[in-house]
Amino acid sequence: MSKDVEAPRPIVQAPLRKELPIKLRPGRGFSIPELKAVGLDVKRARKLGLRVDERRDSCHEENVKALEEFLTKASKPQRAHEVVQS
Repeated sequence: MSKDVEAPRPIVQAPLRKELPIKLRPGRGFSIPELKAVGLDVKRARKLGLRVDERRDSCHEENVKALEEFLTKASKPQRAHEVVQS
C-alpha cells in the first residue's frame, strides 16, 4: 500500500426534519455494508487506515465509489527508484 494515498472520509445524511432538504456531512466511518460492497472486512479496512462505524447500517453510493477509488490508488505498485538506462 502506498503511504501517499490519503484515506477518504465517509459522507452521511444529517438527521433533519422531513420538511427540510437532505443535508450531507462527514461521517465517523464507513459502514460494514459499504465495506462489503467493495470486498473488505472490518479488520482489513482498519489495517488500510480506514475508519469504520459499526453502528451505521446504510450503504451510500458515494462512499462505495470513494472506497473503490481509494483501493485502486492504494493497490498500485510503487517503484522504489526509477531505473535509468544509458
